[in-house]
Amino acid sequence: MSRWFYRIRNEQFGPVTDLGLAALLADGTVRPTDHVRAENETAWRPASEALSMRASEPAPLSADEWSADDLDAFSVQGDPGVATSDDLDDLLSDADANPDSSDLDRMLAPSSSAEAVRTRAKARPAAFDGEGWYYKSLGQELGPVGFSDLQHLALSGELATNDFVRPGEKGAWQRAGRVDKLFPEGYQADESKLKEAAAKVAVSSQRLGERGIAKLHEESATPEPKPRAVAGKEEKKPSRKKARKAASREAKAEAEDLAASILAEEADDEEEAPPRRSYAAAPARPATAAMTETMSAPTAPTPLPPTRPFTPPVSAPPAFQRGPRKSSISLPSIRLDGLAGPKALIAVAIVALCAGGFFVPWSSLMAFGGGSAGKHYDKATAMWTEIKQLHEKKASAAEWKALEDKLTPDINASLAELRPHTRANKAAQSMYLFEKYGLQAILASGAKTEEALYQKAEDYLAQAKQHLGK
Repeated sequence: MSRWFYRIRNEQFGPVTDLGLAALLADGTVRPTDHVRAENETAWRPASEALSMRASEPAPLSADEWSADDLDAFSVQGDPGVATSDDLDDLLSDADANPDSSDLDRMLAPSSSAEAVRTRAKARPAAFDGEGWYYKSLGQELGPVGFSDLQHLALSGELATNDFVRPGEKGAWQRAGRVDKLFPEGYQADESKLKEAAAKVAVSSQRLGERGIAKLHEESATPEPKPRAVAGKEEKKPSRKKARKAASREAKAEAEDLAASILAEEADDEEEAPPRRSYAAAPARPATAAMTETMSAPTAPTPLPPTRPFTPPVSAPPAFQRGPRKSSISLPSIRLDGLAGPKALIAVAIVALCAGGFFVPWSSLMAFGGGSAGKHYDKATAMWTEIKQLHEKKASAAEWKALEDKLTPDINASLAELRPHTRANKAAQSMYLFEKYGLQAILASGAKTEEALYQKAEDYLAQAKQHLGK
């Protein structure tokens, strides 16, 4: 009886006997398309093909029909090692050459003749059920079990004739086929069961078809997908466009909150304001009495009255007329009759100048009303010209340092004069930005200044020129 390994989804199981493999095929554990191989083979084949081949093989020889050349393995004095027919010939040769050898006597006792060795190889140990039996199956040592349980395992196919068993915990390992009464005399695999299992496998293979078999092969050969590693993946940064949209949404939300607060304040002011004056409704006009005419039967036709020119009726006044609304604010009555003279016009001009001086500082008017504005602008453009000359000729760091030492005092003095006027005068603002974030920043960076900073300085200078009317 052969033993088989079977493979399911690239995982190997076994070995099992012929009947065990047939049982696995019958209950669906092993599919006809799954691959199996014999214990002494390396090539894998479909289970349906292997079982059909085993069913057609001749039955194995019984123990009584063995010859010296057919001996696969036998135990020598409890040694679980395997001896072949060549080893048997060597033992017989040694027995003829060294009849007094103690080692040979110990191994082949009680006799050293070839007939005694053959008789010993065919002999079976007696059934032992004192301490129970141990057996090796699927690479594991199992037991103890009773001899009747061991017979049941042998008949069910779980235990093969070439599996190792031993009586008791300290007994010698030996082939199960050599234990007396464990297998029936002349035991071999039930051919009818093998043929029945092979027929079931053939029918199942025909029903599956080529497409089903290919799909099963694909499922068994396809490895399980591995999860994609994301541990070192960097998060994608938001784009500038999205950042600008987010900033716009935040600004819009702030504006809505501000508008809501202003509307709430106005609503509170309306609630605190005094109630408006209410007027009583005018009495309704009395309804005119219906005119009734006394009709009398005419005795004679009445002549028509002479025609008169039509005069439209006078329209009645409205039932309610709203009077002029009174205001709690009383403005002084200003008479402009006396402003026609020159003295009055001069007085009005003086008052206007005083009012303008209150809202606009006099220092701002003096600084940017005439020559002072031109002075700052002219100095700044002169310094700008020197800086651009160094930039165009790609001057060295030493030249930039010398120009910085030369222009820094003038720039600092100009910034000190411009700073008080930056809040009320746009020209002062533009000149201040040009000298601080244009001239001073470029001198500090020197030859490493980026082109974007030069462009920004040009924009500041253009704004100042526009405000000054240059």
